[in-house]
Amino acid sequence: MSEIARKSRWGIGIFMFYGLFVAAVLALVLFVSFQDIQLVEQDYYEKELVFQQQIDRVKRTLELPSAVTFDYDRTGRVITILYPPEVEHARLGGRISLMRPSNADLDRMVEVFPDSTGRQVIDASGLERGMWRLKASWKIDDVEYYNEDMIVIQ
Repeated sequence: MSEIARKSRWGIGIFMFYGLFVAAVLALVLFVSFQDIQLVEQDYYEKELVFQQQIDRVKRTLELPSAVTFDYDRTGRVITILYPPEVEHARLGGRISLMRPSNADLDRMVEVFPDSTGRQVIDASGLERGMWRLKASWKIDDVEYYNEDMIVIQ
């Protein structure tokens, strides 16, 4: 085997290695560019700026004599929210976010509208099976409260 043939194999080997490396990097870039990246919140920076208000809402909620309870009834496929009996239910307002962590497109909003006993029933028959995060932002007059819980729809 001549020395010229040996040198030409080294050049081909280096060229092939470099070519495979470039192809792998391009394949990785293409793969990553087609991935669907969903943020939990689209306006996360603005929400961070008002986080102290959220801390105050949670603190006020924890100071209540009894807590808001979330319950999922599997047979009736309903979510029941029970507000504290100490608050005046006719003056309650706010909204409840039903958030699906795995798919933001399935998120829903429901207005806080309890009955005279402080009970609110939400139909869960339209919700996909799996884990859901419930975020209840409610208020009485101008005093705001916040509760959060997880449920599993089956």
